Amino acid sequence: MLLITVLGIGICLWIWADTKSQIISNSDVIEKREVALILGTSRWRSKGKENPYFVARMDAAAELYFKGKAQKLLISGDGVGKYYNENREMRKSLLNRGIPDSVIVDDKQGLDTIASMTRAKSVFKLQKLTVISQPFHLPRALFIGKTVGLNCIAYAADQPSLTEGFYLYLREYFGQLDAFIKLKIA
Repeated sequence: MLLITVLGIGICLWIWADTKSQIISNSDVIEKREVALILGTSRWRSKGKENPYFVARMDAAAELYFKGKAQKLLISGDGVGKYYNENREMRKSLLNRGIPDSVIVDDKQGLDTIASMTRAKSVFKLQKLTVISQPFHLPRALFIGKTVGLNCIAYAADQPSLTEGFYLYLREYFGQLDAFIKLKIA
């Protein structure tokens, strides 16, 4: 068990080291790309509070668009449900920020990070893009993008205080291992 854990940590450190130079947190210096891909997350937390991770991703997308760093916004999430629909909520939020509807493109089948990244390449025929999410999530997205043949950079949305930090990092640890196994071993 110890060997598996150490191997897993090694894989995660390798993914982080391989992608850290592609993660940019300053919108003034990020390269202009035609498309920015916003990875989905729930808009609402329990008890009706708005999810700060969602808000930060929408703010980051609007910032890139209004600074001319992205001409189109590809929103990729779980967009098939009648009651839970990440895409519907992302679109509404972006429209409320003044983004024109004509620049928002839906990927309603982006049910997880692997699906979002692979569909950007296979369905939407993208070669280059900017990925928007929080810093803890971006190494996995960039690893997947590189593995499927995308030329990606990432814009790091603000990362709210990590009150549930341990859970997020544990989840990301397993997410990175899952992506590595599915894309490099399976």
